[in-house]
Amino acid sequence: MSAYTAAVKRGLKGLTAVSSGTCPGCTECASDEACTLTELRVRWEAGETIEEPHFSSQPCGVCNSHFAGDRYVWHALDSKNNKVLYHFNDMCTDCVLYLANGDEPDRWEN
Repeated sequence: MSAYTAAVKRGLKGLTAVSSGTCPGCTECASDEACTLTELRVRWEAGETIEEPHFSSQPCGVCNSHFAGDRYVWHALDSKNNKVLYHFNDMCTDCVLYLANGDEPDRWEN
């Protein structure tokens, strides 16, 4: 296990079903889109939700990297109670790519 994957494992402890991007069942995402959950689901299914990152110097909420850069919205379920959905807005690009494709960053420091 690399230092990066160990950091991701620590960052996701207690979470399951982790995904980046807008979640059609998330009230915070609906609020961000200024719509109802029903309208969000319709927009999400049509691929019409806004999925733009924001720049931040805050650490990544997954790997804890302190490199400033783009941060993305992400969601996870509580591993003990999968009816609890968490909304975050601090996933770095490296973690988006790792969780989507399994691609580890070439260079990573915490």
